[in-house]
Amino acid sequence: MSHPEFSMFTPMETLAQSARSSPSQIFFVVGLLIGAAVVLGLVILLVRRKMLGRESAGAEQAGLMDQLRHLRDSGEITPEEFDAARKSMVARMTRDTHKPPKSSSE
Repeated sequence: MSHPEFSMFTPMETLAQSARSSPSQIFFVVGLLIGAAVVLGLVILLVRRKMLGRESAGAEQAGLMDQLRHLRDSGEITPEEFDAARKSMVARMTRDTHKPPKSSSE
């Protein structure tokens, strides 16, 4: 009984060494590699968004407040405009975080 030799080559090296490789085989392997990279990138993006989503929302709000303070301090907006923007942000944050539960009559 003869055993087939085990190859330690990557798919691209195997295709490059084969004299009978057709362009369709090469495109197929390249397509698989590109598809795998895209899927892996999406998985990483989703995991990152899930892990950092809540933390980054709070940091983003803090960054906006810092920008508003800078605009007020540099004179680009008036103190009244700053107060109106700050109140609007606070109202939006409290509305998003404290949504009332639905009543049983709905």
